[in-house]
Amino acid sequence: MQWYPLTYSVSAGQADMGYADISGTKYRLRFDGVSERAETIHVGIYEKQLDFIVVKVLHFPWIFILWTGSVIMFLGLTVSTWKRAVKARKVAG
Repeated sequence: MQWYPLTYSVSAGQADMGYADISGTKYRLRFDGVSERAETIHVGIYEKQLDFIVVKVLHFPWIFILWTGSVIMFLGLTVSTWKRAVKARKVAG
């Protein structure tokens, strides 16, 4: 039988649940809280996750030309739709 010390502390209103690594495996234990039943607690078992963030940054120096063209095309679509709506209203009215 092996013992794994689990820690749980509350500081400044924040709960800090400590982990205990199970030696020789890729799993961890975590104290999840106290049960409503007498003399029982909740313990979770979790798989270890590597902590990393992948960021891919691409810099397009002339990207503003693409965005300007997109805005101009959207404005053209809006103006043409507006003109059609006004023309249809005159014919119907």
